[in-house]
Amino acid sequence: MVRRTVGPGARRRARKPRFQDAEPSATAPRPNSSLLPSNIRPVSAKHTRGPSTASRAPAPGSRKGVAVDSGCVSFDVPRSGFGAEQDSQVERMTFFSSPLKVSYYSTLYLHKQLRHTAGYAVQYPRTLAYSVALGCVYTALHFVPGAHVDVFRRVDAWVGWHSYWVLLGVLSSIGLGAGLHTFVLFLGPHIARVTLTAYECGHTSFAVHGFAAFQCAAPASAAAAHASFSAILRKVALESLCWGAGTAIGELPPYFIARAASAAGQGDVEYQRLKRKAHDRKPMTVKDRALLSVYHLLRRFGFAGILVFAAIPNPLFDLAGITCGHFGVPFWTFFGATFLGKSLIKSTIQSAVVITAFSKDMIAI
Repeated sequence: MVRRTVGPGARRRARKPRFQDAEPSATAPRPNSSLLPSNIRPVSAKHTRGPSTASRAPAPGSRKGVAVDSGCVSFDVPRSGFGAEQDSQVERMTFFSSPLKVSYYSTLYLHKQLRHTAGYAVQYPRTLAYSVALGCVYTALHFVPGAHVDVFRRVDAWVGWHSYWVLLGVLSSIGLGAGLHTFVLFLGPHIARVTLTAYECGHTSFAVHGFAAFQCAAPASAAAAHASFSAILRKVALESLCWGAGTAIGELPPYFIARAASAAGQGDVEYQRLKRKAHDRKPMTVKDRALLSVYHLLRRFGFAGILVFAAIPNPLFDLAGITCGHFGVPFWTFFGATFLGKSLIKSTIQSAVVITAFSKDMIAI
């Protein structure tokens, strides 16, 4: 086997690059920065060498585009593909200013999410088939005569009644502060009516929904609960718990929206603005101070802070959900604290206040 040797001339030719970048001369014309657009800035010759300056990523959370150097100028390419005017119009767009446009895009987004959910369900055909079959069998048994029909009707009435309170709880908190005040409109009057009926009948052994609701019938046993504060509180506990669970579910959309925005690098704009104002010691409104305090409390106390915010009636809990989503608080930490605070603590306190306000002693006063 003969080895092929390479002479020194070939080695020199191999080390010599085939193409060389021309060095910028001192007499080369430089671009006039006054004639360039606002998003194009001159770049010196030393910045045009090497691949590392060909494209520079913006800082996290920056709304500017990617800075791209091309030759002797640098371009700021917007991320969204829109100009500054279009971006400002999108930020100012609300449901009250453009109801048709917002409704149109919301419908498109809902359609997209429904298609995504359907595609996810199709990935599990066996589970989907079992669920559909079980629902069909349960529905068909309603039309088959027998003793089970009465049991099924009671189960349907029980599920429908408590689902009604869950839905009212969702409507109360899902509107970012603009939801229906369903406690004042529905749950509060229901608790007041149960309290008055209990004191009128002398016991709590009466139905609260159905055809015979709030009718004073003879108690089924001698050990029936008397009309006391604890007995009335137990009577309305399940409805109050379902309503509180619905309010906890209604707090999830702000959390998920803020979490998605933070993952996309757009969730820290408001927080950074408040930090800059506080750092520069600029005058801050009461609202800005409250928002910044919520940010700091939730970052410091975590689960306990969320629990306290959920357990007391306050209009800033929507901001708490947005803050938890922005800082990446785990889902079960946020939802667990919110569920415990709203369904067990807050709803119980509100129910106790209504029962006390409509008690026999308070009415006598």
